[in-house]
Amino acid sequence: MITIGDLDTQIIIQKGYPARDTMGGAVQVFENVKIEYAKVDWKDGGSEENENRVSGITYIEFTIRDEGNNDISANLYRVAFPISNNVVIGGTTQYYTIEGVKLFGGRKKWRTLICSVNSNDNRTYTG
Repeated sequence: MITIGDLDTQIIIQKGYPARDTMGGAVQVFENVKIEYAKVDWKDGGSEENENRVSGITYIEFTIRDEGNNDISANLYRVAFPISNNVVIGGTTQYYTIEGVKLFGGRKKWRTLICSVNSNDNRTYTG
């Protein structure tokens, strides 16, 4: 059972929007939507081979209070972690793709963001 005291780590939830760079290429721009306190659970990692390239994958789950965050969905949002004083730490903060969302709990509802990061993720992020 999760208690409010388990939510001891700050994360930033960011929403992505399609945009164009200065050369006209498609990029995705992210903006901060919400700063939350979360319970962080590191899950099994692994590796996969794609196009003759092996990459490491890290899985992590962030559990937050469900305060009507109904719009947080997979593939449109991401999580920035770790952060310091509500801001991203250059060179340290990692961006985790939200792959799924679980809701649970009775009166005290919780939302778990199931996330992953790929070590060879070369997508361009700004914002």
